[in-house]
This record gives sequence, C-alpha cells and structure tokens, in this order.
Amino acid sequence: MKLLITGGAGFIGSALASAMMSARSDDAPSVTVVDSLHRQVHPDGTRPAELPPAAELIEADVCRPETWDDVFRAVRP
Repeated sequence: MKLLITGGAGFIGSALASAMMSARSDDAPSVTVVDSLHRQVHPDGTRPAELPPAAELIEADVCRPETWDDVFRAVRP
C-alpha cells in the first residue's frame, strides 16, 4: 500500500506518517510526504526530525498545479 500525505512535515502530518509506518512491518505502507517546508513553520528549511527517516519527502507547494504532475509520477501505483 502507498500513502501520500500533504503537509506531512507538519505536526499532524508527521504524526500520521509515524503512526502509519509503525504498523506491523508486513502491513506498513510506503509513505510519501509532500510539504513546502515554508520558513514560517520550518525556519531552517530542513527535514523535521519528527518525520520518519523511511518516509520519502518531496519538497513542493501543493497549491501549484505543476507540483501534482511530479508528485503523481513519483508516487504512481
């Protein structure tokens, strides 16, 4: 199973990614996170420590239509 989380580097998104990835290892989904890492929320602009290392992070703004082409290409089933 694949899981795509928008805003996944934030408090709720990273908690969701952690919870989903901590499921039984044979049932744990592949998790991809899309987040702009906006400086107001992420002052240093780097991957937050709370986001599981196994989660793929795509740094992009979901408000831009061209982002979705790239995201869906990367997360294609």
